[in-house]
Amino acid sequence: MRDRGCLRGWLLVPTVALALGCGGQVSGDVEPSDDDGIATGGDGGSQSASGGISGGAGGRGGAAINAADAGAGGLVGSGGASGGAAGADAGVGGAMVPDAGPPGGTPTFVAVGYAGRRIRSTDLGKTWTDDQRLGGGGDDQFLLRGIGYGAGRFVAAGWKILSSPDGKTWTEHKNPNNQWLGGVKWGNNRFGAAGGFGYSAYSNDGVTWTAGKSRASEAARSLAFGDGKFMAATDAGNWWSSTDGNTWTRGEGGHNSRITFCGAVFSDASACKTAPGRNEGRTVFGAGVWVSVRGATIERSENGTTWTSVNVGGSSLEDVAFGYAP
Repeated sequence: MRDRGCLRGWLLVPTVALALGCGGQVSGDVEPSDDDGIATGGDGGSQSASGGISGGAGGRGGAAINAADAGAGGLVGSGGASGGAAGADAGVGGAMVPDAGPPGGTPTFVAVGYAGRRIRSTDLGKTWTDDQRLGGGGDDQFLLRGIGYGAGRFVAAGWKILSSPDGKTWTEHKNPNNQWLGGVKWGNNRFGAAGGFGYSAYSNDGVTWTAGKSRASEAARSLAFGDGKFMAATDAGNWWSSTDGNTWTRGEGGHNSRITFCGAVFSDASACKTAPGRNEGRTVFGAGVWVSVRGATIERSENGTTWTSVNVGGSSLEDVAFGYAP
């Protein structure tokens, strides 16, 4: 089995401007990979020196507003602390909406994938550096299936959960269950994640994680956030929603694609014909630029229609996120 009528404007708060829009988070979901969704054991193995995990979470300080995406007509989510303000972008049918407020650091894209690969760009997707790997290379304990950004951190997840303030220095955190996670997103002031055999987890800071409630043992290989809720797409073709990453409610079925938030609604990524659906939803928007990943190719666009690509070689990339590095 393959794993895998609205008011827009700006809300001004001291030193921070928050974008209000009709859309939700535009972010990519993970590529499926061969797995039966059932836990088969611990992480095993050791981390390679070249791609190992080192350092702490980096310097943090100063209150900031970390705005989650504006859903259908409102601002959802605020909070977190980092060295500045960070904002997730809202998308309306593929249209670009400005970032929320002045950044507190360097606009940064980070992509993750097989072999625990992590690679980042600090020049709006034009060049990619700090390419790191954990080891392995197949559908194993090193595969990072998804990445999100919030509370001043990038969080990458698979069997392992890693966080980084800048996409360069990473720290591993305890996965509260012996199971893989298929996607991780930030929304409603927390990270939510969903994965194999109905497993879910959530965290307020990306460091300490708590196991959530089950989704009837249905493995989820992609996750999106928008309109104030997380939505997971499972192998059974069902969509499961949650506002907190803990309790999940089964919704409509009959789906056969990864999920994305497209045109202010959740959609099968394959049916979304605008930028959020590119490469089956493995796409994110930030600082006026769209970035999308497929295999060892990273694509960028400044208008959502014309794309240029960079082949970075190496292990396949599965997801990409945007945030601000200190």
